[in-house]
Amino acid sequence: MTEKETLTYYLIKRLRAIRKERNISQEQLSELAGVESRYINKLENGKLNPTLNTLEKIMLALDISYRELFELSSHETDIESLLVALAELSPSQRKVAINAFIELLSLEK
Repeated sequence: MTEKETLTYYLIKRLRAIRKERNISQEQLSELAGVESRYINKLENGKLNPTLNTLEKIMLALDISYRELFELSSHETDIESLLVALAELSPSQRKVAINAFIELLSLEK
């Protein structure tokens, strides 16, 4: 999985979790966001990648900020420190760290 695919996987998983936490169906979300329900279904099943424009529509429909999307709440300093440390790694070290993260995500399934 590439870095882009990893980010897309994370975003989709996070959006689905927020939608479910708020007891919003895919159909309701599609109406709120102004996109087709098939789009939400394909998005959540990993068959589509959201554009930034569509991502923003979905975030507005769910009434969430980027901070919430990336789960930067009480753990924000830990996450920010981790992201800074990740950015300071060499490309090969970063790839190893990202692959480890991907492995952890796959264990969560």
